[in-house]
Amino acid sequence: MPQVFPETGIISLEKNCPIQHIHSGTDTPRIKTSDLEDDASLLGGGFTSKSRAYLNGNQSVATGVEKLIELETESYDIDGEFDTTSHLFTATTAGYYYVGAAVWIDAQTADKQYSVSIYKNATRACRTIVHSSHVQNLAPSVSSVIYLAASDTVSLYMGHNEAGNINAVAGEGSTYLSIHRLS
Repeated sequence: MPQVFPETGIISLEKNCPIQHIHSGTDTPRIKTSDLEDDASLLGGGFTSKSRAYLNGNQSVATGVEKLIELETESYDIDGEFDTTSHLFTATTAGYYYVGAAVWIDAQTADKQYSVSIYKNATRACRTIVHSSHVQNLAPSVSSVIYLAASDTVSLYMGHNEAGNINAVAGEGSTYLSIHRLS
């Protein structure tokens, strides 16, 4: 329960709380986000792990197998956990992570199946399978909350059953993997 000390204009979350907002009498009493920035423990332990990587050049994927999507460019990587050479996110801290991904598939064939999978270590953690009903571009996405121990890896895979190769399309908003630690 917040405490207000009218004589000083200080509002405190707890009696001995180090976070305070000084109220001048002319503004509305409030706790601002900037008041919390110096104490990571009050922000849920300082969950700074955030990473997003994307495909920077089209990638050909052969039929019949799931293929690692070679994400080689980062939109952001707060804790340096995404490796653009191995195309893997490696957790430095254990916790629950939101993982979301999409793959833009270029000019798929009607009546075929396409999959997008998130792998934890070398095992599929979740997958989306879509079935095309027409010849058009397609962008299946997949997301989940996954528990990662420190040193667990996350990667993005794609598969299809077309005859021949198809392209995963490059672009920051087309083919990507986004990971944020929740707790």
